[in-house]
Amino acid sequence: STPPSPPPPAMPLRVECEGGTCSQQLQQALQWARSTNATGLPVVIHIANGTYQLDSNATEMTFNPETTASEVRLIGEGGALLTALFEDSEPLLTMSTGAPPVTLFGLVIQSLVAVHGGSAMIDRCRFEGSSAVRSGLAIRDGSLKVQRSEFVGDVTQLEGGAINVSGGTLEMSDSVLTVLGSALAVCCDGRAWVQHTV
Repeated sequence: STPPSPPPPAMPLRVECEGGTCSQQLQQALQWARSTNATGLPVVIHIANGTYQLDSNATEMTFNPETTASEVRLIGEGGALLTALFEDSEPLLTMSTGAPPVTLFGLVIQSLVAVHGGSAMIDRCRFEGSSAVRSGLAIRDGSLKVQRSEFVGDVTQLEGGAINVSGGTLEMSDSVLTVLGSALAVCCDGRAWVQHTV
């Protein structure tokens, strides 16, 4: 019998941050992950250091069945800061039922990330909040794995806690929660496993 075909190679995209074009370039890369050209391909978006103010109301900020890539990875170099363009807007990034696996790596996030379905991984990210900036994680369904990440400052969001699990599952390890107020809130049908986290 013939061995199975290897998976297709990942499609790498690089977003440079020069002047005021950072946000537009990143949103265009996320749009590409929804295009017919990305169908069935793992898409890896390398994000250069800089500040990216993103329109969280744009369709590409939600990963769902319309995301044609087989997987999406957003890879920062440690100094890529993602924040919402408008206050009191939708979550900056949302993973929904039917979305491909999504990975966030090496990013600084000053906004809310929501998991409403699918599976996601957050690795070596830093969530920063303040009294003016809503930040943190809201898990309502699906599964999220968080490792080697940090939550600092006044990191709270509307559901309460820096991390709110009202459905789905959270696995968290090797992370740090240095926040004001509630760090982790689990209720309803949510489940959380936390280890090696302070």
